[in-house]
Amino acid sequence: RQRTLREAYDRLHEMESLADAAARIESLDAEIAETERLLEAIDTTGFEQLSLQIAALGESIRSLQREIDGLNAELGRLEERCTRLAAHEQELTGRLERRRDAVRGFLLEYPDEAAGCEQYYRAQITREQKQAGSLDYPEILSRWQRAVTGFTTRLENARSGLRELKQAYNRDFNALLPTEDDRSREHRDALVRFEQTELPAYRDRIQRARREAEAQFREHFVSRLNEYVIQARDSFTEINSILNVIQFGRDQYAFTIHERPEKRGVLEVIRTAAEIRSNEGTLFEALSSDEERAEVERLFERILDNDLDSPEVAEICDYRQYFQYDIRIRHTDSIDDKTGRPQESMLSKVLREKSGGEAQTPYYVAIAASFYRYYQDDPDAVRLVLFDEAFNKMDDDRIEKTIDFFRKLQMQIVTAVPTEKMEFIAPYMDQTNLIVRKHHHAHVREFRVLPAEAPA
Repeated sequence: RQRTLREAYDRLHEMESLADAAARIESLDAEIAETERLLEAIDTTGFEQLSLQIAALGESIRSLQREIDGLNAELGRLEERCTRLAAHEQELTGRLERRRDAVRGFLLEYPDEAAGCEQYYRAQITREQKQAGSLDYPEILSRWQRAVTGFTTRLENARSGLRELKQAYNRDFNALLPTEDDRSREHRDALVRFEQTELPAYRDRIQRARREAEAQFREHFVSRLNEYVIQARDSFTEINSILNVIQFGRDQYAFTIHERPEKRGVLEVIRTAAEIRSNEGTLFEALSSDEERAEVERLFERILDNDLDSPEVAEICDYRQYFQYDIRIRHTDSIDDKTGRPQESMLSKVLREKSGGEAQTPYYVAIAASFYRYYQDDPDAVRLVLFDEAFNKMDDDRIEKTIDFFRKLQMQIVTAVPTEKMEFIAPYMDQTNLIVRKHHHAHVREFRVLPAEAPA
């Protein structure tokens, strides 16, 4: 009951407030009507234009904001670049100071180079201005840095080479001079000592040794080689005189000897030096032309730069290497229509164009003439000539002519031939033996060609 009364009491209070609200409704309705009248009296035609302006202003504000953001970003980058440039400026300042210190240190160590460095700098700047019309210092610096890199490499290589030379000097001359000193002070002192004190003491001995070497060169090498050259020419002349009166079949042979073109300078010097008497001064003083002196210098150097048993020295001392040799063949049975004389051919050409016995024959003629020249100084010589498998490429006619040629020169031939050649050579021999090997024993039997029996 009490609860019901309480609820009713509360509702009575609410109804009291509603009574006041009802009284206010009329005034509110009046206010609403007034407001609607005022709204209808307002001119709204400019609202759309204002809305467009507000939208345009908003877009301008957003564009300005983007520009402000971009400028702020650019400002940040510029501030960062300024920071880097400040650091780079500080680095360049440090490098500049170090280079100035290096230049001052260089000029303190080498004061005589200051004027030369300044002159070089001015010359380079002037050249740059003439070529480019202006001074592009970054490009000049870039080229200078590349040049410095190259010079640094060359300097290191030069230092390495200098160090190796110093080590070689210590090794070859049993010295203990330092090898890491770039100024080479002790080496310079040693050079001055050698040039001013020790070397003059050896000059007289060096000159005397050179005169003795020249005398030995002239007496033992030049004179001996000139004698060999003269003997070679005389020998060929004598052999040709022998061949001139001996005819091989219908051919006549003669040796030819010509100076090699590349050896003519040496031969001329040898002939000139051989004519100089021992009391006419040194060899170089006696030579009349610079070409002859240069030729002797080259000859000296080739001998001194090689071992005495080297192929180079052997070639220089071998007189046979100074000439070209050939054999001229005169064909008496063939007349040249133009000259009316017997046609001639050279062995070198025959060897290129022909083969077999025709190319082999001149060798036996040369061997026969050479042995004849060798034996003629001894009248009691047996004049024996040994061959192995001789005449193996020659036909019967050439074999007969060759053996007859040796007989005319009173030569005795001893030759070993294969079995298949025996029947062709035996008829021209005074004695023929057949050697037969069985197991580990060799048996010698006389071989004779029996005359053919007459038919019954």
